[in-house]
Amino acid sequence: MIRGEFKHVKATIWLLDSDFDIASVKPQDRRQVNPAIKRGQCFRTALEVLRQANEPLPTAEIARRVLVALGNPSPDTAAIRKMFGAIYPTLRRREGEMVKAYQDPKPTRWALV
Repeated sequence: MIRGEFKHVKATIWLLDSDFDIASVKPQDRRQVNPAIKRGQCFRTALEVLRQANEPLPTAEIARRVLVALGNPSPDTAAIRKMFGAIYPTLRRREGEMVKAYQDPKPTRWALV
């Protein structure tokens, strides 16, 4: 199916520019890898933060504590926001298995199951 769709895209590009080299188009890797953090280390650190917490924590606080644990003693807002974006989807995927979400009061707070 994709092959057929690709032929249509190729034909459309050819109509617009017959000299265009379709092989020059390279796929983009959307995943941004942080070389300082190994794969899975972020979530494992978030679990450790939740183990040490006495109460359910909001995602932003988990992100801040993860950054501190990974060696950033005073993370700025941009770093916390980026870590939030890495942690939140993982927590959502693991909801019910390893973590529990508390929706009331907002924002969502997390604890270990």
